[in-house]
Amino acid sequence: MGRRAQGRFSNGSGRSRTGRPDSRPCGGHSHRWPGLLLAAVLGLLASTGGGSAGEVDLLRESYRQAAREGLPENAVVSASGTFIGPRAVLTSAHVVSGCAAFSVENPQLGYATAQLGSVDADRDVAVLVTSFPSAHVAALSQIVSGPELDVRGYAASLPGNAPARSYRAHRRSVAEGAILRLTLGQRLPAGLSGGPVIDAAGAVVGVLSGRLNEDERQAFASPVHGFARTITAYAGEAPGARGDVGAAVVKVQCTR
Repeated sequence: MGRRAQGRFSNGSGRSRTGRPDSRPCGGHSHRWPGLLLAAVLGLLASTGGGSAGEVDLLRESYRQAAREGLPENAVVSASGTFIGPRAVLTSAHVVSGCAAFSVENPQLGYATAQLGSVDADRDVAVLVTSFPSAHVAALSQIVSGPELDVRGYAASLPGNAPARSYRAHRRSVAEGAILRLTLGQRLPAGLSGGPVIDAAGAVVGVLSGRLNEDERQAFASPVHGFARTITAYAGEAPGARGDVGAAVVKVQCTR
């Protein structure tokens, strides 16, 4: 999930990064499981009892860990995101931490540079603003339709000119929780951090953030209902979906 510096759905922290010579296989800054070391997650859950305050702390820690680790010189973060407005790409805050140059890509859009628009560190979400618009935009929903969900995104090894991949997930938590708890159909590869969680109605209901425990199929996402107005405002121009939702999903890359 992580940003494999190339992303963070990976081993303990989340973004996956590739670099010379600091390239690590699957996730986060190289290997980070969406923003958090598993130990940090378990510690927070234990200390808070897993309540809503502790759940928000999980999202904060995803971002804080990425900020603490920093981004090595020449590292390239690889993650996922979704257009929620013609030029607005929703992704995870921990994915973009430490980056100064951004790009997004998919087969429909092609390649576009981007700049940082807004960050909600408390909810581990961010918006990138692209240099030109997408014809495909996903809708946001604060209401989760059904327990069966779809996580979409780009493994760090998947090129941006290929279609995004889809991964099955089952919602474990109530819709109003501070985090969206997911049971995944399979282990997610590095690079999925920041990818959209899509419900049966085809709306984006969350953004993939991290792993909950030692089981690599137990994950959590930041739900749309918790986003700050500074994030959701970017969807104001396009309150509903336009075009193919799958074509709104992009590979996100960034560097120092």
